[in-house]
Amino acid sequence: MPRDLKHYNMLINGEWVQASDAGTFESIDPSTGMVWATFPEATEQDVDAAVEAAHGAFESSEWRNMSPTQRGRCLRRLADILEENADLLGATETKDTGKLYRETRTQTTYLSDF
Repeated sequence: MPRDLKHYNMLINGEWVQASDAGTFESIDPSTGMVWATFPEATEQDVDAAVEAAHGAFESSEWRNMSPTQRGRCLRRLADILEENADLLGATETKDTGKLYRETRTQTTYLSDF
């Protein structure tokens, strides 16, 4: 295993967590054939927890009491964060899939438009 092996977690209810059963899967860098990262393999319980957390956030009084303008600011800030990290996201997607960086970088640049 390479020394720079990355280990990712899932963001559920504001916390970075592993799979509830500690299951993981490896991603192979197509350009080298080597494992470059491990990811949590979400269980049904993990998916349920994520959906429950998202629903709870959506139904929370904090979100519900925001004006459309305030919600828009939140969504625009998320778009800004995606745009600010387009290089990293593009490089990560290239490493994971083997697609050309110029393609993944372009795709991650306009991701914030959605």
